[in-house]
Formats: sequence, structure tokens, C-alpha cells
Amino acid sequence: MDKLVTIIRFNSPTELAIVKGRLESEGIACFVEDEFMVQHYAQAVGGTKLQVQQRDALRAVNILINAGYLSDEYQPSELWENLDRWTKGLPWIGRIGPLYRLMMLVVVAGGILMLWIWGLSLL
Repeated sequence: MDKLVTIIRFNSPTELAIVKGRLESEGIACFVEDEFMVQHYAQAVGGTKLQVQQRDALRAVNILINAGYLSDEYQPSELWENLDRWTKGLPWIGRIGPLYRLMMLVVVAGGILMLWIWGLSLL
């Protein structure tokens, strides 16, 4: 099986079902990540992620653009997908949404940098 790519996120199970049905009616296999978490923790987990196989991603995105679910400027970000996949495995922060994980990493890295600069100033 190809690598899975997240093409769109939802906070509503109803919208997810409609879009997923639309893609499946076009013969595109869809996979849902965080489907049950979104019922109670939608913002914390970054919404429910609708994923397709990488080979179907461009076709799926074009279908969703034509149906009005995505704008013409939409481009799946490989960097964002890699960051999401890497930070998801981190202890303590791996269960929160990807944007919050990124903010936590920036805060921690900034704190470490400030401590390092402070340590150098003591020399």
C-alpha cells in the first residue's frame, strides 16, 4: 500500500462523511485518522484527517476543488506531513493537534537557546 497523505481535516463528522462518500464514489479509497477522538477533542487533535493513498492524492484534491471543498491554491505540504508524523511520536505532546505541537517545539527550542546564551554570558 502507498504512503497515506492527509488531504483535508474536519471538525464535523457529517462533513467528513459527505466528502469521504464523494471520493469513494469516484473509486478513491479513503482512510480516516482520529475519527473517534474528534467527537470530544476536535481542536486538540487537529480535527479528523481524511487520508488517501499518495498515488490518489492529486486526483482526490482535484475532485474536492471542483466540488468546492478546497480552494484552487491548496497544495498538500510534504513538510507539514513530515512534521506531523515526527512530532506525533513525542511523549506528552504527541496527542495534541499538530499546530499546538509545533508551537510547543518552538517554545522549548527558544527556551533551550536562551539558556545556552545565558550560560555563555557567564563565561
